[in-house]
Amino acid sequence: QALFGRATFDRVFISYALSMIPDWEAALRQAALCVAPGGRLEVVDFGQQERLPGAWRAALFGWLARFHVTPRAVLGDAIEAVARDV
Repeated sequence: QALFGRATFDRVFISYALSMIPDWEAALRQAALCVAPGGRLEVVDFGQQERLPGAWRAALFGWLARFHVTPRAVLGDAIEAVARDV
C-alpha cells in the first residue's frame, strides 16, 4: 500500500515474470490478493510449446535457461487453485 497508496487494483498484470521468480506461486497468490472485488488478474508467460517440434522446443528451453527463465509447466493449474482460494 505504501508504494501506490492503495491496497487493491482493478487490474493486476504479470507479464513474462513468473518464469523468472523462484517462488512464483507465492508471487501469483500475492498478486491475486491485490485484485479489487470485480477486478482481474492478467497473466502472460511462456507456455510449454507443445505444438513445436521437439528439437525447436528443446532449443528454446535451453536458450531460456541461460537467462534463468523456467517456463512453469503447472502454471494453469496454479492459476486455477489461486482463483478458487482467493
